[in-house]
Amino acid sequence: MSNHPYVYLLLLNVLIAAVLIAFVWRRQPAPGSRSVLAFLCGLAIWSFGYAMELSANDQQTALFWARLEYLGIATVPASMLGFALSYTGRFQWLTPRYLFGLAIEPVLVMLFVWTNDAHGLIWPAVSSHNLEGLFILDVSHGLMFWVHVGYSYLLILAGTMLILQALVRSPDLYRGQVVPLLIGALAPWAGNIVFISKITPVDSTPLFFMITAIALSVSLFRFQLLNVVPVAHDRVLESMDDAVVVLDGQDHVVDLNPAAANLLGNTIKAIVGRRVQEAFAAHPRLLECYGYCGETGTEINLGDRKSTRLNSSHRIRS
Repeated sequence: MSNHPYVYLLLLNVLIAAVLIAFVWRRQPAPGSRSVLAFLCGLAIWSFGYAMELSANDQQTALFWARLEYLGIATVPASMLGFALSYTGRFQWLTPRYLFGLAIEPVLVMLFVWTNDAHGLIWPAVSSHNLEGLFILDVSHGLMFWVHVGYSYLLILAGTMLILQALVRSPDLYRGQVVPLLIGALAPWAGNIVFISKITPVDSTPLFFMITAIALSVSLFRFQLLNVVPVAHDRVLESMDDAVVVLDGQDHVVDLNPAAANLLGNTIKAIVGRRVQEAFAAHPRLLECYGYCGETGTEINLGDRKSTRLNSSHRIRS
């Protein structure tokens, strides 16, 4: 293993991704959790493979790790788009048919990478040299490499635009989540442009994806990403006189309208993200009717206000 600081930064990337994977795994099946897991696994494979490539002693070993990296390289853009689609509530694009179509290019590029010796469509020419303790592969890029770059840019651009749209449309409640996500979505653009333009002899893209991982960490731990998501906001009819509360699969309050907040005697921001047992602690009758019996709809008149009722829609899942 090379003792170069850049190798240790890549391994730190792997550690950060592993911690986040453990955290997100416990949040399943929250909206977007599977895409986040795929992204983090892809980032970990990419970073670890590149650390091993830079630590190689010969060209064949370095090429093996370079090929293995593509398991992560091909996964990251598609998973970023998948998360953006989930986060913004576009579940109609996450059906098996569309996901199959999304996976075609990553599978093909993997086949081209592992059979490159026969056609050279990824790396037409390969040489190597040592640089300050790092084993550097000098490769030229073939047609399929540029096809993959274009496809990846398209997916990342689509995901970035969706998150940007969420920033514009989301209420203040969700801006704390969306701003770090937007920073994380923009970071890989800078890293990959630096790599493609050969400004540095090493690929800095995984380190820029570390910014994405850190931004994801902020959204996960500080702003309750996967517990509180804006996908339910459009489902709430804020103008209704009836109080409406939306819950996720883990019984957290995802959203509620002003009538519900007024009924519960608190602000929307103070209630969203809390477990239903905490949010309705002052209304034990509501909790008794709510129960845990699968999909249910309940209308309850709490009696203290004749004009206000609470409609509880149990467990809205993605």
